[in-house]
Amino acid sequence: MRLLFFSASFMTINALFNETFRNYHLLRRIKYYHIPCQTNSSLTCFYDDQQFCLCQQLDEQRVANCFDFDRHSRTICARQNDCENGGNCYEENSKCPKYFLCECAECYYGVRCQLTTNGFSLSLDAILGFYIHPKINLFKQSGAVLISIIVSTVLIIVGLVNGTLSLITFKNKKLWESGCAIYLLNSSIIVLLTMIIFTFKFWILILTQIETIRNKSFLKIECIGIDFILRSCLAMDQWLTSFVSIERTFVTIKGVSFNKKQAQVAAKYVICVLFFLIIATNIHDPIHRSLYEENEDDEKRFWCIVQYKSTIRVLDYAINGFHSIVPFLINILSASVIIIIKTRQRKAVVGAGQNPKSVFKEEIYKHKNLLVAPFVLVLLVIPRLIITFASGCMKPTSNPWLFLSGYFISLIPSTLTFILFILPSTVYRKEFHMVISKYHQMFRRNQ
Repeated sequence: MRLLFFSASFMTINALFNETFRNYHLLRRIKYYHIPCQTNSSLTCFYDDQQFCLCQQLDEQRVANCFDFDRHSRTICARQNDCENGGNCYEENSKCPKYFLCECAECYYGVRCQLTTNGFSLSLDAILGFYIHPKINLFKQSGAVLISIIVSTVLIIVGLVNGTLSLITFKNKKLWESGCAIYLLNSSIIVLLTMIIFTFKFWILILTQIETIRNKSFLKIECIGIDFILRSCLAMDQWLTSFVSIERTFVTIKGVSFNKKQAQVAAKYVICVLFFLIIATNIHDPIHRSLYEENEDDEKRFWCIVQYKSTIRVLDYAINGFHSIVPFLINILSASVIIIIKTRQRKAVVGAGQNPKSVFKEEIYKHKNLLVAPFVLVLLVIPRLIITFASGCMKPTSNPWLFLSGYFISLIPSTLTFILFILPSTVYRKEFHMVISKYHQMFRRNQ
């Protein structure tokens, strides 16, 4: 006897077929039960008053595997309940049951309900892994997978170009006289690392789920390390850009009395402190990660899962909230302070005769290079915070686009360093043109 484990958010045929169809006799209805499986790639199972149907892959198409299964009269499994996170365990109402199923709570899925789509613990595995079908050609995967491949490819290419252009600009030591350039140099390095790590993360997930990569030792190392490094890099980049905003605010407040030498020294200390702070506050993540092997019929899947106790889960929420919300508030406050101070300084020079609104607009335009970055970064963080805190969890049968959008939006700031910090700045833009001219001359000489 072989047991079948399956995660389920059980759907009734009421949600899949119209009333006329539901009134047909079972023998007439059941021959059409393949259709929902073939038209809805995220549908795992459904039931009527007599049958329970699993959507399973057969060669290159999905079919409904149905069997007698009275859900209302079924008792909890006589054996040990292997369903995790409060999942209900059911088995066939027979002396020798062949099927053993887990009905998962709303925010959980997986054969044993071991995976979660709840809050900050939401990872790319939880969002996209459910939509990747094993043993199916990459180009015949679901729309969510194909669009994710396109979007991630664009993000990776733009991110690598952005990081490279930023790095060659800030590698000039003459720019290191200010703390901003030091922060942005390190941000450029972090951006390149982020894009490289994300590339590995994305394609390892795809290739693992379509059963191309099967090395368990490699996957275990990837599971423990990749997500930890990626979330640390994203947090580091957020903090570095927020400290650029802080320094620019101090420059605005102090004016000519601003001490560049002190800012340069402070930047080096800040970067060291940030590095150890982010590592220390995220170290719980790899400790609680494990690779889970899932066998379903003749298919084998590997899932990288995080299992927190309730206290650690609360701590994880607090830490991730801290790393997202505090840089967000810093950028808002920095932009506001810069606008207010510059407007007051302008009013003091021109006197009370000029229209306050026109003064305000002039100052925004004049100092747009200081304001563009914090405002854009704030706008990019807002949707992600709303998705995280307001949308609850992703149900296994729900539309993944909201959560995929939130995940990809979190990567966009890592693709904008060049656009937000170099192009608006006269000094940095001039340095970039000089570097490009230098490389162009070297290329011509080598021809």
